[in-house]
Amino acid sequence: TMLAAASMLSIATTVTHVVGGDGLDFWTDDSGYCKTIVGESEGVHRPAGFARLHTAVGDRLSFTFSTHHDLWSLASLEALEACDFAGATLLANRMGGGGCDDEADLACMEAATPFVLRVNNSEKDLYLACNVSDHCFNGHLRLVVLMSEERGSRGPPVVPD
Repeated sequence: TMLAAASMLSIATTVTHVVGGDGLDFWTDDSGYCKTIVGESEGVHRPAGFARLHTAVGDRLSFTFSTHHDLWSLASLEALEACDFAGATLLANRMGGGGCDDEADLACMEAATPFVLRVNNSEKDLYLACNVSDHCFNGHLRLVVLMSEERGSRGPPVVPD
């Protein structure tokens, strides 16, 4: 019974962080994620990526995206800042974020099954990005996940020096 109680406590404290943009449970280029930024070229919409996300072991990160994107785990913050995918690990291919071909098809995006990543290492921060075309440089799915007691809090986005 003690093991069952510990297991139930673990389940009760698990948090799912939905990675989205502008109040959506998903993000798309056509639905507000990629608004033009004054002073940037038209293709650059969120050059610093998402705000940093604080998580704890057992938390889940939920990603819903179109077939125009994928999700990789990069080796370090330096690799993320340089969009250097050498040694990176593919977490979700272009079908992995829900399989919608048209990200403007909000009904498909809302019904899509997201890719869910379970945080299972308390000693390593995560550096996540999209490796399609120039998406990493433009901030698509650029996210730093920090292992922290301040679960759910968001710090400033990653800003390269």
